[in-house]
Amino acid sequence: MVGLEDVTDCSLGEDERKQRWFHATAVGLVKDMMAAREGHRNDTLNKLAFRLGSVVAGLGMPIEEAAVALAVAALKSGLSETEVAKTIKSGIEGGMKQPMVWSHS
Repeated sequence: MVGLEDVTDCSLGEDERKQRWFHATAVGLVKDMMAAREGHRNDTLNKLAFRLGSVVAGLGMPIEEAAVALAVAALKSGLSETEVAKTIKSGIEGGMKQPMVWSHS
């Protein structure tokens, strides 16, 4: 598991810190999806996919692995394949229009 000290370790290069932060964020998104309650799962997925899109756009990280992990968590939570595909696509596209700002230099 990646902790705060892994992201703020000044001996690491900028790219390594970004990768570690992105990994920790992706793990957190999956955990949040798995914890979503019935009746709130699609809304939760949309918010998490939006955040993923924003993080990917801001950090310039590859999205595929994190998007697949989020989709698997959403499917395991009980959402349908169609619902998951549409919601992730919409959320990621929206998030990528609003990239997060990396400020851990």
